Order: sequence, then structure tokens, then C-alpha cells
Amino acid sequence: MTATVPPDRDALQQWMMAYLATICGFAADAMDPGQPLAGYDLDSVDAVEMALEMEKAFGIALDPETFLESRNSVSAIADTLAGRNAGSPPV
Repeated sequence: MTATVPPDRDALQQWMMAYLATICGFAADAMDPGQPLAGYDLDSVDAVEMALEMEKAFGIALDPETFLESRNSVSAIADTLAGRNAGSPPV
């Protein structure tokens, strides 16, 4: 059995910041990855789309609610996911 290499934390964070910048209309480099996601005013459609796109990009099944929890940040999500294997149950 071959172990799956966890995705790179920086790549995850960069991808999420770029995705958020696109849907929120901000410059990714002006956004703080440590800011709670509640500050970006995501709705359920944004969260579902982001989870689906992340699964396509990284093979990570992620519960869309992860992006709607007020205390979660891009940085915290990237930290958590980098320690997981692709194909693990949703966060």
C-alpha cells in the first residue's frame, strides 16, 4: 500500500486565497490568510463551489460548512488539510 503525500500547505493556502479573491473581488495579495472567513461574507453557494473546486484541484473532499464557520481562516484550513491524506473523510 502506498501512502498518499499530504498536499503542500502553501499551495493550499495560495489556491484558497486566489479563489476567494476571485469571488470576493479583492486582490489576493491584499488579503490576510489569518482573517476569519466570516469577514469575506461567503454564502452557501460560494462554499459549495469552493469545496467542489478544491476537490478537483487537490483531491480533497471538504465539507462546504468548513468555509462558513465564522472562526475558520484560510491559514487554519490549510494547516489542517496539509496534515491529512487526500481521500480522507471530509473535514
